[in-house]
Amino acid sequence: MTNSGHASPVPLLVRFPFRPSVESGVLKKRPRWFLPFLILSVACVVLFALRYQETVRTTIDHLPQSAGTEERRHVADVVNGERLLRSLFLPVRLFTGWALFALVLFLSCTAFRPPEGIRFTQFLALEIHAELILLLSSVAAILRLPQSGEAWLSSQPTDFLLRSLLTTINLFTLWYILALTAGVSVLCGFSKRKAFLIVAGVWVISLCLNLGVLNQLSQVFHFAL
Repeated sequence: MTNSGHASPVPLLVRFPFRPSVESGVLKKRPRWFLPFLILSVACVVLFALRYQETVRTTIDHLPQSAGTEERRHVADVVNGERLLRSLFLPVRLFTGWALFALVLFLSCTAFRPPEGIRFTQFLALEIHAELILLLSSVAAILRLPQSGEAWLSSQPTDFLLRSLLTTINLFTLWYILALTAGVSVLCGFSKRKAFLIVAGVWVISLCLNLGVLNQLSQVFHFAL
């Protein structure tokens, strides 16, 4: 709904990144998340398929230098053979990650005793709508648009975890955090400053956990760091 009360021809999912404060008011009353999730998951599967060969190359590039040609070819065959399974499982993985992030954000906001009643479904809808911003980041990556310090280090022998961090932190990430901040402020009745501190804190925890998992995987599979 627009301020005039007339239905907008532009879906809320598309409007949200550009005016999160206004659209969060709609999500607060009607936290619909299923259809936006379906749209985003299909788009993510398509982008995943488009970037899959890059995933294969990245996996091979991070094998130990001692890996021979046959070993590299075998790894490439294995990863290529998992394309369909990974594509089918991606929506499940996405929903699990988004729902967990929304749950931690919801519990964190609850701990600060918001003056207005809040529900988990509101935060799930907020998180899913905000994920469109990170999807746009993936599109920018496919188009080779510079987003972060990773481009500056593209020719340098950078640590795997550092490169992952630089890939994660960019202008789209800031946009995503600010959109969530506006949403939390509307849903909870918090000040923008308080909402930002909560969102940033939850995001940093999530980032540290993700990097920790990447570090463990790199050690288990002996990827070159």
